[in-house]
Amino acid sequence: MTRAGYGPSAIAQALGMARTTVASYLRRKPAVDSGGTRVCAGCGGELPADAAKTRLTCSDACRWRLWKTRRLADPDSWAVCPQCGEKFAAIGGAKYCCHTCYVRARFGTRGGR
Repeated sequence: MTRAGYGPSAIAQALGMARTTVASYLRRKPAVDSGGTRVCAGCGGELPADAAKTRLTCSDACRWRLWKTRRLADPDSWAVCPQCGEKFAAIGGAKYCCHTCYVRARFGTRGGR
């Protein structure tokens, strides 16, 4: 149905499912090229034949790259460092952009021991 141009809402209505369930499935579903070969969501290369059906990437490196790309695209993951005022991706709920800013905020401008 997605190849025919239907979106998650139309698919959900046709199948009698929640839109969020359909959208979640479409995000997890591995991409397939025109030849029927499964494609890595991280690099676009061919997935190995022994990869599980639910696997999206060809390697851990591609998985991490894909995770970071999606995380950085999320506007809720951005924050402003209270020490230097720089905007950064607050992965894991980080408060400061770097260790140096954390040390300066915590211990003052002396920076060392």
